[in-house]
Amino acid sequence: MPLIAVIGDKNTHGDGDLICDNNPGKVFIGGKLVSFLGCQAAGDKQDHPTGTTNPSTASGKVFGCGIAIHRQGDMRQCGATTVVSNQSKVTAG
Repeated sequence: MPLIAVIGDKNTHGDGDLICDNNPGKVFIGGKLVSFLGCQAAGDKQDHPTGTTNPSTASGKVFGCGIAIHRQGDMRQCGATTVVSNQSKVTAG
C-alpha cells in the first residue's frame, strides 16, 4: 500500500510542495497535515505554477473529512506524481 501524502511532499518534477489547504486541521500524521484530493500545491521545477500542480487522483477507499486521501504515486494535474518524503509509516489502499 502507498504512503499517505502530507504537507510539504513534492512531486516528480521537483518541488510542487503540497499545501493541504483543504484539510481543516483535523487529520494529521506525525503532526503534519494530511493531503486530500484537490488541495493546493506550490509551483514546481517544470515551471508549472501554483494551482496547476494540485493532486488529481487519490485513494478510492480511504477518506478524511469526507475527501479522498492523496498518496505516494498519485497523479498531479501537471502530469507528475507525488513523492512522499515527510512521513514514512502510514499507508492507505
